[in-house]
Amino acid sequence: LNLVGLLDTPTSGVLAIRGRDVSHLDEAALTRLRAETLGFVFQFHHLLPGLSVAENVMLPAAALEGGLHPRQRRHALELLANVGLADQADRLAGRLSGGMQQRVAIARALMNRPPLVFADEPTGNLDTENSDAVMSLMLDWNREHGTTFVIVTHDPGIARRCGRVVRMVDGRLVADGPPSDVLG
Repeated sequence: LNLVGLLDTPTSGVLAIRGRDVSHLDEAALTRLRAETLGFVFQFHHLLPGLSVAENVMLPAAALEGGLHPRQRRHALELLANVGLADQADRLAGRLSGGMQQRVAIARALMNRPPLVFADEPTGNLDTENSDAVMSLMLDWNREHGTTFVIVTHDPGIARRCGRVVRMVDGRLVADGPPSDVLG
């Protein structure tokens, strides 16, 4: 994920995003491309505990636009409503439960309306109920907005809910297709 998420630089080959070779872009261009094109949901939410929930969601837009603006807050509140947390917008992020924090992380990943979101074990630290809620959020968003989610998981139950599964073993692609074909 670090490579395709433009966080690491390839040592060989070509890395293309939307048909454009991005292998040799400078850091400023990569940062802008990441902000405009990609969203990230990490296993550990990486929220800033001293900021409000809404401020955490707005961070990607603030980085892209050089500061916070009222329209960003409106969009952040819409996203928080989508993840069931509009009533928590002004609460400090560090005071939320783990499941709530992960839903805030999803809203943050969607703030700049990226066409592609990478989710690295987004349910890895959640109980079954919160895992189900997080997966439902991502799958619903995919259906309603066309956003592609690349979800890394070791949980076959999570993988079965996806439309396509790419299975890797020891860094090698071993299967690619519908969950029923790949997972049996």
